[in-house]
Amino acid sequence: MAVKQKRITCARCGERETVTKGERGPASIYCDLCRDEVKREQNALRAQAYRQRKASYGGGSALNALP
Repeated sequence: MAVKQKRITCARCGERETVTKGERGPASIYCDLCRDEVKREQNALRAQAYRQRKASYGGGSALNALP
């Protein structure tokens, strides 16, 4: 089986990197250094949105607020 490699430019820092296609799922747009930081930021935003939704239902579980 042939290994497919793709040359990418990181969307965050502009670093050029060669990635093996399928190695990390779909081809990433971030270099190895930025990928972890971007995931951490996305998870923090997701958790913040979850806390806001939870607070808008009176602080209890979102399932308890359903009719």
